[in-house]
Order: sequence, then structure tokens, then C-alpha cells
Amino acid sequence: MSSNALSVWIQSRAERLDFMEELHWRVGGGGRGRRFTTEQVNHTYVVVLSAEFQGFCRDLHDECSDHWVAAIPSQPVRLAVRDLCVRGRRLQHGNPNPSNVGSDFNRFGLVLWDEVRTQFAHGETWHDRLRSLTGWRNAVAHHDFSPANVGGVGSLTLRQVREWRSTCRGLARAFDRILRDHLADVTGNSPW
Repeated sequence: MSSNALSVWIQSRAERLDFMEELHWRVGGGGRGRRFTTEQVNHTYVVVLSAEFQGFCRDLHDECSDHWVAAIPSQPVRLAVRDLCVRGRRLQHGNPNPSNVGSDFNRFGLVLWDEVRTQFAHGETWHDRLRSLTGWRNAVAHHDFSPANVGGVGSLTLRQVREWRSTCRGLARAFDRILRDHLADVTGNSPW
């Protein structure tokens, strides 16, 4: 079983990302070659991918927060603790970069990125790719394509965006499993 956040990621969030793939094909066709319009679609795709992954992370964090406080018998205390779980959450306003994601999920008493690196062979690669995705997202959103923001790469390809999408897919499943197991250990029952 998976979290509601992962189910939404797999279904409706994936459909929105699939639409970006379809849009890319409609605009650029199936042939090779660099086209200005497909580059613009790639830029849009990066922003949408980052936004959908941020939404997934926020949804998962909400589910974890709800489970974290569910066993507290006093409703006022439960509400206060729930508020502490989400107050100042970086994913509310900041990008889903590794630092923000880790900071928010570490509130539950684990070091998320250490767990990702320990439990998954691609953990370090996923971490680096998420940082790269966020750099490109910021470059597009703020129209600042300086080498520091885009890792020295001058243009964005559909292949690169697909690689980031694959990374986000892997991270979504990894986060879901890590948080499920951690919360089950801490609270004594599985959240999903």
C-alpha cells in the first residue's frame, strides 16, 4: 500500500506531466533538431515537473504530520503539535531542493537524505539530479541562465527533463517507503 500522496503522484500528477510530453511532440514533431519552440516547452516542462514534485512532497508531509499526531489523545495538544509539524515548512514557499525537502521531513526524527543514500543505490545520484532540476527551474522562472544556475549547460533537452522526471519518480517511491517504515517504527502502526 502507498500514501495518498504517492497515488496522486502516479495518477493525476503523472497525467499533467504526460501532457507536457504530448505538448512537446505536438510542437516539435517526432524529428530531431533544435527548435526554439521545443526549448520553450522544455522550459515549461521543468517548471511543471518541479511544481508537481513539490506538491507531492507537501502532500506526503501533510500525511506524515497527520499520522505523527494521530495517537495524541488531547485534541488541543494534537492540533498544536500538528501546527508545529507544518509551521515554517520550507516546501510551502521554497523549491523542492534537497535542502528544503530534507529539512521538512527531518522534523519526524530521521535524516531523510542519509536514509535515501543508505537504502537506494541511486540515492546520491537522485540527490544531485534534484539539485540540478531545481537549478534549472530557477533559471527558467527567473530568466537567469548563468552557468552557476544551469550547471554549465547552455540548453535544455527533453532527454534531460525526462531524466529528472525519472529521478522524481524514484524519489517519490523512496520517500513514501522510508517515511512509511520510519513512522511505523516510531508510532507503532503503519501510516499507509
